[in-house]
Amino acid sequence: MFAWSRESYWKHGMRNRDMFRVHVNAYLVPVKIAFGQAEENRDDAQAARIAGMEYELAALYLSRTRESLSNLRAMGLVREGLPQMIEEADQLAAMITERRKRFPS
Repeated sequence: MFAWSRESYWKHGMRNRDMFRVHVNAYLVPVKIAFGQAEENRDDAQAARIAGMEYELAALYLSRTRESLSNLRAMGLVREGLPQMIEEADQLAAMITERRKRFPS
């Protein structure tokens, strides 16, 4: 999604607020998931709290991404592949929700 949004924004001139939000937030989601997973593997008192915060941020960035993808679809600006991206985002949101349940927020 990040590569698609980068190409759409910079190469194809789809420069609007929602495409920019997809571009920025799609980059941050996997970063926060990776940080959360790294914290899960640490064995100290703060790791669980930090992992929970990382997953909370991943959920926030993914929510922004999903919202902007829906806005792009409503505007009719993007057609090919967009429904699949939204479906993948929904599946990822469910995975993040499950991980967040294991940690205090």
